[in-house]
Amino acid sequence: MRMQDLSIIFAACSHDTGKFYRRAHRKGGHDILSGEFIEEYVPEFHGKELVRDIVSKHHERPVNEASKIVREADSLSAAERREEEEEPGQKYKGEMRRMKHIFVAHEDERGAQGFFYRVGPLDLRDYKTLEGETGQESSIEEYRRLWSAFIEDVELLKELYSSGVNDELSLRHYIKTFSELSRRYTFFTPSAPSIEVEVRNSLYAHHKTSAALASAIIINKRNNIDGKFTIILGDVAGIQRYVYGSRMYKGALKMLRSRSIYLSILTEAIARHIVDRLGLLPLNIIFCSGGHFMILAHYVKEDELERILRGVEEFLLKEQRGLVGLKLSYTYMDRGDFIDRERLRGKLDEARRGLGESSLRLLKRIMYSGFDEVFGPIPVGGEICYSCGRSEEVKPEKEDGEEAYVCERCYLMRELAKELKDARYIIAISWGEGMMNPEEISIDRPEEGIYTGPLNFTINGLSISYHIARSLESVLRLVDMFLRLNLEPRDVDIYKINDTDISSELGELKGLSEKYRDLVCRVSLGFKFIPKHTPVSGEGSIREFDEMAKVSRGSKMIGYLKLDIDNLGRRLIEYCETISDFLTFSEIVSFIMEGCIEHMLSIEEGDRDRLYLIYSGGDDLFLVGSWDAVVEATERMYRGLRGILKMDHGGPTLSAALNIEDPKTPVKVCSETLSEKLKKVKEAGKDGVMIIGRKISWDGFMNSLETAKKISQYIDEGLVSRSFIFQLSRLISDYEGDPEKAWTIYRYRLKYIISRSLGEDVKNKLEGRLVRDLKPSVGREVYRSISENFIYLTNISYLAELYTRVEG
Repeated sequence: MRMQDLSIIFAACSHDTGKFYRRAHRKGGHDILSGEFIEEYVPEFHGKELVRDIVSKHHERPVNEASKIVREADSLSAAERREEEEEPGQKYKGEMRRMKHIFVAHEDERGAQGFFYRVGPLDLRDYKTLEGETGQESSIEEYRRLWSAFIEDVELLKELYSSGVNDELSLRHYIKTFSELSRRYTFFTPSAPSIEVEVRNSLYAHHKTSAALASAIIINKRNNIDGKFTIILGDVAGIQRYVYGSRMYKGALKMLRSRSIYLSILTEAIARHIVDRLGLLPLNIIFCSGGHFMILAHYVKEDELERILRGVEEFLLKEQRGLVGLKLSYTYMDRGDFIDRERLRGKLDEARRGLGESSLRLLKRIMYSGFDEVFGPIPVGGEICYSCGRSEEVKPEKEDGEEAYVCERCYLMRELAKELKDARYIIAISWGEGMMNPEEISIDRPEEGIYTGPLNFTINGLSISYHIARSLESVLRLVDMFLRLNLEPRDVDIYKINDTDISSELGELKGLSEKYRDLVCRVSLGFKFIPKHTPVSGEGSIREFDEMAKVSRGSKMIGYLKLDIDNLGRRLIEYCETISDFLTFSEIVSFIMEGCIEHMLSIEEGDRDRLYLIYSGGDDLFLVGSWDAVVEATERMYRGLRGILKMDHGGPTLSAALNIEDPKTPVKVCSETLSEKLKKVKEAGKDGVMIIGRKISWDGFMNSLETAKKISQYIDEGLVSRSFIFQLSRLISDYEGDPEKAWTIYRYRLKYIISRSLGEDVKNKLEGRLVRDLKPSVGREVYRSISENFIYLTNISYLAELYTRVEG
């Protein structure tokens, strides 16, 4: 794109910054303040004056083509808001109103007060912001604190470009970094709280959709097309088959993690490739998470779009041989669709239906012309990879003292998990078409803090490669190396992993500018959430299943957890009436599942090296580790998500399945068993968890776990015999087999068992008054816990037995 085009896009993604400024300092019109912001805090470049004039007059009659584009983009984006009808004498509500919580969009039937997001930065360290508050209005002090922090980073960005924004490349990267700062600081800042019926449109969402629309309008005008747009939806298919389909158990943890990360990056790579081929910026990717993406583009002729999508299918066939597919759908929209909410919703529903239909025709664009490649036999000869079953490029290595074979691809995948453990950044690089030697991009130099591995997607036909790095300087060295090889990267986007605060990175880049000169202005900074925590042994190597089992409490077993947010897809459809709604909903779910979950798991320091979050994205997660750590983490995550999802106020519930397995059980078998359990939980009404026997409520699970831990504590202290557990198991077995289930009989049997187990044994171990005081206390406590949780006795005895098992 040309400098003027980029200037227009920048104006679109900053035009309402004055609203943020105004709420912090209570002065002036927001359009004038937006102009002041551009003048004072944006570095010099050819086009700055145009940007300033556009934003400071964007509510006035446009005087030139650039102003018209931003005015139209702003108008179409703002048309998504559901505004209050004007009443005599009262047109506006207070501009300090907060955004409504997405999971409590309306007051519940009991008339309970709504919940709202506190104005503040998007920050993993303060993820409880997502729980919301009942106060509907923000204070000036909240806005002032947020504005001050925003300005500090904006000034650091300006200082980084102190020599000016000199060309299209540097302006592209400046815009992308500015947009990431906007994402951090204005994600929970309402766009137009004074006129919306429900405040659900953030300033970030409004700016991003305005910028995407402006980009589309610019290209439409270049092509002499007026008022038409394209919505593209993508959805990766075959995730579970690919991630959990490993043929081995040794090395499986590394492979599970790597495949999960690879797929999340692959989804984004495809979305970026599409916008790259359409001549757009990544800003036009409305959302991309959990294997799904949405792109808002200009009007793209069907044959041109089909050509790009055909290229994506050809890439996937080369890359994954059909193991992973991509459902793709698109629909065309016009201005009227944005203005009329019902029409807009109808168009989005049409695109979603097309996505569902495309799942029946994966690889349809290449199926007939490339029949042999799709359906033909795959040659297999000689040794095969012990992980994936491929026979190409296999080489021998030692596993458990025996010779095994691993292919080059699986070797690179396995190394990815190891390198990601210490990585701080992930880099996305866009390349032009027709690269002669794409293999040159695959730079693997762990000793220098750079690793590419299986993430060079240019080899099989995309225009994107990804790399992981330990430091910013290693990234600049990599880019410098490419330039010396006469390889010209178009976009170099650096994402800080699991940390939204990029202040120190802005300062560090400025410090590196003397050594790398203009190179620091040819990269952008942002942040991305990736489950990357890796359990390590005392020697620093990544723990495998056997090692995780050895550090389990009691039984030396591995725990597996699958957890789903119930009916999230239906809620998305019900909540999302506009493109901004999709952006906000998807970003918040991504923040929860890809960021907050890992943070919740890392709180308990003793469990950090006993848990492995294999996958967390979209509406589900998969966790493995020492069995006791997994079970207790399940409770911890439930408590955290209960508040964030507002389960007690009509928000979505959770369904989960837990398995305790021998460390040598194949992952694929464990995954299939878990899926069956989870299916039973959902068939039984959802909102619960299954460990053994049948689905129980979450309260029942937490009470069962607490009771089992108490029993194991008493056994460890010698106050109770371990035979007590087996007597409980026998009692519940009799109860379940009794057609009459007379509770009175079993209550007396239970009382007898407890009285007998806590009788003379306790007296013999304790003396004097301590015995007299403690024995009734322990007896009453256990009796009360067991009685209240009788229907969960199977789970209680099962967990207590695992906690107290002694293994050599």
